[in-house]
Amino acid sequence: MILERVSALEQYATAAIVSTYVGVGSEVETIPLIRSALAEERTVAVPWMDGKQIRLARIDALDELVPSAYGLLEPPAEIRTDHTRQISPESCDVFLIPGVAFDREGNRLGHGRGYYDELLARVPRAAARVGLAFECQLVERVPTEPHDQRVHLVVTELGTYGEATRK
Repeated sequence: MILERVSALEQYATAAIVSTYVGVGSEVETIPLIRSALAEERTVAVPWMDGKQIRLARIDALDELVPSAYGLLEPPAEIRTDHTRQISPESCDVFLIPGVAFDREGNRLGHGRGYYDELLARVPRAAARVGLAFECQLVERVPTEPHDQRVHLVVTELGTYGEATRK
């Protein structure tokens, strides 16, 4: 249901360049979205860690992902270092973002390292920021700090919450 809701979003449907995490563990699975975006010949940018900073690289197929630190799937070194595969956050139309918890106002709680906050701080406000979560990850209020970056929408199996749904 979450992936169907994301696919139906106008911001996602019209995006030429999609930045998405690769879901692992208890995160919302994104492989089906990646597969369909690649089939639709969209540019798919996936994150990889460069020290304490998230960078983005274009993948052309799912089998280009390899296991890395924290059990994540990332592009291998030969893709990460290929300048033709590097994607700037400023060029992405939509970002699919994981989180430990979200509130309906778009505040996000990550794993406490601030990697996605730093990435999203580099993203133009016009780019859609979409948090993917299960309904049980929604809380009344996520505590925030000045450096925290909000998402525009939070999509769960039961609904879509955030800026675009307010009147």
